[in-house]
Amino acid sequence: MSDIVPICMQREALDMVKHITIDTITDLYITTTPDCLSIADLGCSSGPNTLSVVRDLIEAVDGTCCKILRRPPPEFKELSAGNIGISSSSTVPSVFIAGVPGSFYRRLFPTSSLHFIHSSHTVHWLSRVPPWLYDEEGKPINKGNIYISESSPEVVFKAYLSQFQDDFSVFLRSRSEELVPGGRMVLLLLGRKGSDHSERGVGFLWELLARCIA
Repeated sequence: MSDIVPICMQREALDMVKHITIDTITDLYITTTPDCLSIADLGCSSGPNTLSVVRDLIEAVDGTCCKILRRPPPEFKELSAGNIGISSSSTVPSVFIAGVPGSFYRRLFPTSSLHFIHSSHTVHWLSRVPPWLYDEEGKPINKGNIYISESSPEVVFKAYLSQFQDDFSVFLRSRSEELVPGGRMVLLLLGRKGSDHSERGVGFLWELLARCIA
């Protein structure tokens, strides 16, 4: 049951922005028409959601080639792993899949090698625990919590914000070097509606987890 809730939340969010993702990949292909379309999925949710977006991307381009451009689909280089299961037309596109280990908070791919980058529910995870969560004696400031909670002091919020800004800057800088000119990127990540660090959002999940492991 614990795995079902995150999977359902991810699926709902993916469905909400599906039109954006499909429109972006379609416009990209019509504009550039590469013979081999390189797609990188940097974090792909969990469970049955893992490869559903990549399948949708490939089927969207395949459908565009078949119905609009009247040309064979390109080859696809998909940088993740698993069984895509494409069956959208009689001309089945060639899909080459590869897994690339490593943190996306650094360079992962050669310069100008990717046409499209997608990330779902991963970029909000930090590269490390913010070092500013400990006082001069090395004692935790956010004692009893594993994330920002209603009882967390403001310094904890600022520590997480600073770490996210550092990580996200590295992420964007790295991806900008890896995308081809005119390449596109769609990112889906959790966030807060306001600047109040005590806003509940999904923080209650981490509070419950903290209580369980305390």
